[in-house]
Amino acid sequence: MTEYQMVPYQAGLPAATVNTALKSAAQTMEKAKQNAILWFSEVMERKLNQELGFSTISMYAQQELGFGRSKAYDFINICNRLKELPQVKDGLESGKLRYSDTREILKSPTRPTRVSG
Repeated sequence: MTEYQMVPYQAGLPAATVNTALKSAAQTMEKAKQNAILWFSEVMERKLNQELGFSTISMYAQQELGFGRSKAYDFINICNRLKELPQVKDGLESGKLRYSDTREILKSPTRPTRVSG
Protein backbone atom coordinates (compact mmCIF):
# COMPACT_ATOMS: atom_id res chain seq x y z
CA MET A 1 0.00 0.00 0.00
CA THR A 2 1.43 3.36 -1.03
CA GLU A 3 1.35 5.99 1.69
CA TYR A 4 1.84 9.67 1.15
CA GLN A 5 3.50 11.98 3.63
CA MET A 6 1.35 14.94 4.58
CA VAL A 7 3.52 17.95 5.35
CA PRO A 8 1.80 20.29 7.83
CA TYR A 9 1.30 23.80 6.49
CA GLN A 10 3.86 26.38 7.56
CA ALA A 11 4.05 29.88 6.06
CA GLY A 12 7.27 31.34 4.72
CA LEU A 13 9.05 28.21 3.54
CA PRO A 14 11.31 28.27 0.45
CA ALA A 15 9.62 27.83 -2.95
CA ALA A 16 10.99 24.32 -3.53
CA THR A 17 9.73 23.16 -0.12
CA VAL A 18 6.30 24.69 -0.71
CA ASN A 19 6.15 23.06 -4.15
CA THR A 20 7.08 19.63 -2.78
CA ALA A 21 4.58 19.94 0.07
CA LEU A 22 1.79 21.05 -2.26
CA LYS A 23 2.47 18.21 -4.71
CA SER A 24 2.37 15.73 -1.83
CA ALA A 25 -0.90 17.22 -0.54
CA ALA A 26 -2.45 17.05 -4.02
CA GLN A 27 -1.44 13.39 -4.40
CA THR A 28 -2.78 12.59 -0.95
CA MET A 29 -6.05 14.37 -1.71
CA GLU A 30 -6.51 12.50 -5.00
CA LYS A 31 -5.83 9.14 -3.35
CA ALA A 32 -8.11 9.96 -0.41
CA LYS A 33 -10.97 10.79 -2.79
CA GLN A 34 -10.39 7.57 -4.71
CA ASN A 35 -10.46 5.52 -1.51
CA ALA A 36 -13.50 7.37 -0.14
CA ILE A 37 -15.52 6.62 -3.28
CA LEU A 38 -14.51 2.96 -3.27
CA TRP A 39 -15.35 2.55 0.44
CA PHE A 40 -18.63 4.41 -0.01
CA SER A 41 -19.47 2.16 -2.94
CA GLU A 42 -18.84 -0.86 -0.71
CA VAL A 43 -21.23 0.53 1.91
CA MET A 44 -23.88 1.11 -0.77
CA GLU A 45 -23.50 -2.25 -2.53
CA ARG A 46 -23.63 -4.25 0.68
CA LYS A 47 -26.20 -1.94 2.33
CA LEU A 48 -23.85 -1.63 5.29
CA ASN A 49 -25.55 1.63 6.26
CA GLN A 50 -28.49 -0.50 7.49
CA GLU A 51 -26.20 -2.75 9.51
CA LEU A 52 -24.75 0.43 11.02
CA GLY A 53 -28.19 1.71 12.00
CA PHE A 54 -28.98 4.09 9.13
CA SER A 55 -32.09 3.35 7.05
CA THR A 56 -30.79 5.20 3.97
CA ILE A 57 -27.38 5.73 2.44
CA SER A 58 -28.08 9.46 2.38
CA MET A 59 -28.76 9.48 6.11
CA TYR A 60 -25.54 7.54 6.68
CA ALA A 61 -23.51 9.96 4.56
CA GLN A 62 -24.91 13.02 6.28
CA GLN A 63 -25.01 11.83 9.87
CA GLU A 64 -22.05 9.46 10.05
CA LEU A 65 -19.67 11.06 7.56
CA GLY A 66 -20.72 14.68 8.04
CA PHE A 67 -21.53 15.19 4.36
CA GLY A 68 -23.91 17.94 3.33
CA ARG A 69 -26.86 16.98 1.14
CA SER A 70 -25.02 17.97 -2.02
CA LYS A 71 -21.90 15.94 -1.26
CA ALA A 72 -23.99 12.93 -0.20
CA TYR A 73 -25.91 13.12 -3.49
CA ASP A 74 -22.64 13.46 -5.41
CA PHE A 75 -21.15 10.33 -3.81
CA ILE A 76 -24.37 8.36 -4.30
CA ASN A 77 -24.55 9.42 -7.94
CA ILE A 78 -20.90 8.53 -8.61
CA CYS A 79 -21.35 5.10 -7.01
CA ASN A 80 -24.53 4.43 -9.00
CA ARG A 81 -22.68 5.33 -12.21
CA LEU A 82 -19.77 3.07 -11.22
CA LYS A 83 -22.24 0.20 -10.82
CA GLU A 84 -23.47 0.88 -14.39
CA LEU A 85 -19.90 1.02 -15.72
CA PRO A 86 -17.94 -1.77 -14.01
CA GLN A 87 -14.93 -1.29 -16.28
CA VAL A 88 -14.55 2.26 -14.93
CA LYS A 89 -14.80 0.99 -11.36
CA ASP A 90 -12.18 -1.65 -12.18
CA GLY A 91 -9.89 1.09 -13.49
CA LEU A 92 -10.38 3.11 -10.31
CA GLU A 93 -9.76 0.08 -8.09
CA SER A 94 -6.62 -0.92 -9.97
CA GLY A 95 -5.24 2.61 -10.02
CA LYS A 96 -5.31 2.81 -13.83
CA LEU A 97 -7.78 5.67 -13.43
CA ARG A 98 -7.42 8.54 -11.02
CA TYR A 99 -10.44 9.87 -9.15
CA SER A 100 -10.47 13.05 -11.25
CA ASP A 101 -10.34 11.02 -14.49
CA THR A 102 -13.17 8.83 -13.24
CA ARG A 103 -15.36 11.85 -12.50
CA GLU A 104 -14.81 13.17 -16.03
CA ILE A 105 -15.67 9.80 -17.58
CA LEU A 106 -18.82 9.53 -15.47
CA LYS A 107 -19.98 12.97 -16.62
CA SER A 108 -20.08 11.66 -20.18
CA PRO A 109 -23.47 10.40 -21.38
CA THR A 110 -21.78 7.73 -23.50
CA ARG A 111 -20.46 4.46 -22.19
CA PRO A 112 -16.71 3.99 -22.51
CA THR A 113 -15.82 0.71 -24.17
CA ARG A 114 -12.59 0.04 -22.30
CA VAL A 115 -10.11 1.54 -19.89
CA SER A 116 -6.59 1.79 -21.30
CA GLY A 117 -3.62 1.71 -19.02
